[in-house]
Amino acid sequence: MQGSRQYLNGQRGMGWLMILFIIILILVMLLIFDQAYIAGKTKCVGQKIWDCAFDILLGGEDEPAATSASSVTATGELSGEFKGEQHSVTVSMTIPLDGGAVTGSFTGDCDGNIKGTFAGGDNGAISGDGGGKCAFVIPASGNFSGTVNKAAKTVNINGSGSALGITKSGSMTLTY
Repeated sequence: MQGSRQYLNGQRGMGWLMILFIIILILVMLLIFDQAYIAGKTKCVGQKIWDCAFDILLGGEDEPAATSASSVTATGELSGEFKGEQHSVTVSMTIPLDGGAVTGSFTGDCDGNIKGTFAGGDNGAISGDGGGKCAFVIPASGNFSGTVNKAAKTVNINGSGSALGITKSGSMTLTY
């Protein structure tokens, strides 16, 4: 009886160690799911998440759209103050001037992809969506619409973006 009592007393700390292990495992799993969600939202901009997931799993991913000779790359920078700190994002979009699929990216304090469409023509309508991440673990998304002024070589867009449940709206001009 005395020997079995010593055996039970030697195992007392294992309960807390197991709880700590389970908590760490749960945190790691949450981080993995968060990163998978962000990767999916970045890759699947403008698509339903389930359709994109099946495309990825079944190998039916779209090939990158071929850029035509009349495509231009328009760039611009968004900057502003949030909670006392200055933040900025550089936006770049490849636009086929004859109309068609718009692709692009944003980099800086947040990173991600942009997909949209351009109707073509001078002062033609452009619109699309973006998705990515901020600070490695925070999903970010947005949408935009506007016009392409071929004569002035500008793209005037209005849009909104959100991260952490905070949505900001504004306008910007991209140049090419």
